[in-house]
Amino acid sequence: MTSAASYIAQSRCHLESGSAAEALAASERGLGTYPSDEELQLLRALSLMALEDHARAVESLRLLVAVNTGNEEAWLRLGACEVRLDNPRGAVEAFEKGLQMRPDAFLARLQYAESLLALGDRDGALIQAFRAVTAAQSKGRWLNDQTTAPEL
Repeated sequence: MTSAASYIAQSRCHLESGSAAEALAASERGLGTYPSDEELQLLRALSLMALEDHARAVESLRLLVAVNTGNEEAWLRLGACEVRLDNPRGAVEAFEKGLQMRPDAFLARLQYAESLLALGDRDGALIQAFRAVTAAQSKGRWLNDQTTAPEL
């Protein structure tokens, strides 16, 4: 029998090489044998996100956070998926939980600000956007418009 660690390694290797469909297949094979493995569930969600199947990724991420409410990466990825699905309310809920655990995740905080703005909370959005820039600058990632890539 193949170990969970082997399925995890296969899935990661495929994701890193850009083979999201193969990563998904490896993580799903692993989940068939180890259905409660959190890392396999996260890798399944990451593979689905890479394939732009955000609705199915949300399903995996919701299962994951239901089992482990302390998984900040799952909360932040869930927020990102909700943004892609144009569900700002779901995104805000997920980002609030994830950013409590990882307050320096500046890209997630920017998406959180966008989601707040979509819900009409301009003041909250401005505060979160400022915090995102501050967090990025503290990591040396955001110096100014000219020296920072648009996605950052």
